[in-house]
Amino acid sequence: MTSRRNGHPSKPEDLKSKTTHGQLRHPESERFHEFVPDLTGDYGGVHAAPNEISIPRPEWPKPIIISTRFGPNFLWHMLASAQIGYESDYAAKYSQVVNPQDLAFLRYHGSLLWIGHGEPSTLASSFIYLPSWLKLGTRGDFQDYFNVIRRILLSGDPSPLFECYPEHDWSDPLMKHVREGLDFPADADQDFHDLFRRTAEIFMNSIEPYREQVWPEAVAAMTPRLLEMSEFVAGRDLIAQWEQLLGIEFKADEYEIILCFANKGGSDANSIGYSKNLFYYDKPFDQTCQFLSHEVGSHLLMETYLELAATGEHDGKRLYEAFECLAKFYNRMVLDTKELVYPLTGMDEGHFVPFYEKIYRENKSHRDLMIQAVRLSGS
Repeated sequence: MTSRRNGHPSKPEDLKSKTTHGQLRHPESERFHEFVPDLTGDYGGVHAAPNEISIPRPEWPKPIIISTRFGPNFLWHMLASAQIGYESDYAAKYSQVVNPQDLAFLRYHGSLLWIGHGEPSTLASSFIYLPSWLKLGTRGDFQDYFNVIRRILLSGDPSPLFECYPEHDWSDPLMKHVREGLDFPADADQDFHDLFRRTAEIFMNSIEPYREQVWPEAVAAMTPRLLEMSEFVAGRDLIAQWEQLLGIEFKADEYEIILCFANKGGSDANSIGYSKNLFYYDKPFDQTCQFLSHEVGSHLLMETYLELAATGEHDGKRLYEAFECLAKFYNRMVLDTKELVYPLTGMDEGHFVPFYEKIYRENKSHRDLMIQAVRLSGS
């Protein structure tokens, strides 16, 4: 469900470590705010991403769609190039596409864009998850979006988002934090505003170089996997299988799996709202397909997990582990195999999955299984 599963880099230093007497510092200048432009200005031409391969929509009532969207791939390209949260050979090959001074700035303030184990950092929602969820795909889309977010930063009122993007489902349970207001500091000062504007400028400066120098190669590399996975999801109604097993309705008309070219070595299966998920494109095919099915199950179980977490009665870490391992336990039934080859790194599956095997009965609810697993694990 989240980015906790594959690899657990230590969280970088927090905002306080980037200050001197309360002032944010640039690695090359103590006064970086002097060269930050006004976000209300014109960023230049608007360009669309190259056309992607059109795959026939599966005919299931609630189909799983495999895609290679430009926007999320660009955003994870920025994380990978600046080595924020993870390192891979991607940075060695493609980081030169980002201006060196811009790259140094992102690396220095990377803790604010960090995603991984636990809650995302201060700017991760507004620079990574939310624009991915909104399906931004062109330079013009990003320009409009950053100007809207800046209005919210200045006013504290999130309503401009709902007004500018009314076609999106703002009842999405994973967008609750957006409905309540973006995760900006309540006491955001001029330095924070300058940091936001400079980061937005860097992203805007990097879109066209990425589109021209990386995206065609990314599309070419991801297309074979897109075709393979599209054939896999067209051949079975996984959402209906999970719904029947759990007695839970999938609360979206479709489930989109976005293939990503840039997150090798980083967090994988990143939930982008309830109905979207971002997968690294080049893991073994069987592992990827099994993991896809797991994510369908974890999204169906999500509401129960969130309800239990909200009570505060259970250890948060153990509850999350029990939740993920329960999805893996059920996944064996959905796929009719005990040979699941994907790992749940750091989820104590060696304890939880055998425990579920021991106590499972067909009439025992998933909620009861999860509670019992947590309580008997010492929480």
